[in-house]
Amino acid sequence: MSTTAPKSAKLYWIISAAVILLLAGCILFYHQQLSKTAAQSQADQEAVRLSYDTALINACLPKVQEAVDGFYADYLTSSSTVTNYVTTVESVTCDDNYNQATVVLELTPYVGAHDAVGTDRITLSLSNTGDITMQTFVHLNNYTLPDHLSD
Repeated sequence: MSTTAPKSAKLYWIISAAVILLLAGCILFYHQQLSKTAAQSQADQEAVRLSYDTALINACLPKVQEAVDGFYADYLTSSSTVTNYVTTVESVTCDDNYNQATVVLELTPYVGAHDAVGTDRITLSLSNTGDITMQTFVHLNNYTLPDHLSD
């Protein structure tokens, strides 16, 4: 009978150790999955924000292009181009009733094969009826252009 007691005690400790290791493995796995989920959620949120920014920029591009053409007309021999990938949304604010939004964009117009002509900041007002008006246009920086592209 004395030989049976140590065998059952060994079996008890082996089963206890196995259960503890199994629980530790489950906890580590759960923590790892939780971390992946948080990182994925953050990446998803960034993708959504970029989608919203792109949609907003695309909606404003005709008014932005008009303002850029007006500013650079005296300096360039050809029209510059503004696209959503050279434009960033700096800020978006709404009035108290959410009837009017103010959007500040920073952009780098280019000519030819993506020769940057400058950096500009434009503030636009977007109404709840879809009207877009330019509030301010600030030229921030000049870039040197090849002779055949400048006046």
